[in-house]
Amino acid sequence: MQACKECDAKRTKQYREALRHRVIEFYSDGTMQCAHCGESRFPVLDLDHTNGDGKERRPIKGQGQYRAYIAADKERDRSRYRVLCRNCNWMARWEK
Repeated sequence: MQACKECDAKRTKQYREALRHRVIEFYSDGTMQCAHCGESRFPVLDLDHTNGDGKERRPIKGQGQYRAYIAADKERDRSRYRVLCRNCNWMARWEK
């Protein structure tokens, strides 16, 4: 029996939302806030590679950002990632 595309899309969206929430919660030590400025609006929180190797570790183009969340969820290495809001994440890139 073949699942309908609408049902598959709904399950995928739910899985990705739960994954992103789990990863942001873990890497923010449960605070759900930006490590730099304290921003707490979930839609603007990002996962940042603390040692600057994000470009090298970025998934192959076309695989989507959730591959990074999957890898971070498996690794569970707080020395490698931190949670920043999008503004602080971009400023961290700019200041390098």
